[in-house]
Amino acid sequence: MLKDLTVGAHSYPANFTEVKDDLYFTTITNGGELWRTRGTGESTTEVGRDDHQAASNLTAFKGKLIYRAAVSEQADILWAATADTDTDTDLTPIDVKYPAPVAVLADQILFQSSDVNNDYELYGIDDKQINDGSAPELISNINNIGSSSPNSLIEINGAIIFSANDGAVSYTHLTL
Repeated sequence: MLKDLTVGAHSYPANFTEVKDDLYFTTITNGGELWRTRGTGESTTEVGRDDHQAASNLTAFKGKLIYRAAVSEQADILWAATADTDTDTDLTPIDVKYPAPVAVLADQILFQSSDVNNDYELYGIDDKQINDGSAPELISNINNIGSSSPNSLIEINGAIIFSANDGAVSYTHLTL
């Protein structure tokens, strides 16, 4: 055993994601904690704030871990963690919430998120914006009359393919 994360209880480690020399993973002991290890019990530590809940959508990006988690009773937001520090950075401005799923396209992270109108649209943030503390940008408002709900984002040959509702019909299309 590498480390007993919750003495006397189950921790259910999952969502293993490698970033440089670190392996990040989640547990479900107290609502979805985020952990990091370098393969020893001593290097295995909890990451981020004590009030994070339900860490998910772990994605490696430019030497950082991008993930989704709630803070206390607030909506889920996007975070970045680096191996150099035990802190994490909030990537989501006050009016963009519930980011998911996450996909990497070249130098950008793309994700669905809810805006102030509660519409789900396609947002993105690049490494420079993350390092500068800039907010994600709306990439495309696919559905001008409601939520486009972009989902199942995947990068293929330098393009992102996903499903979305363009508002023209009552079903979802495959979008490039």
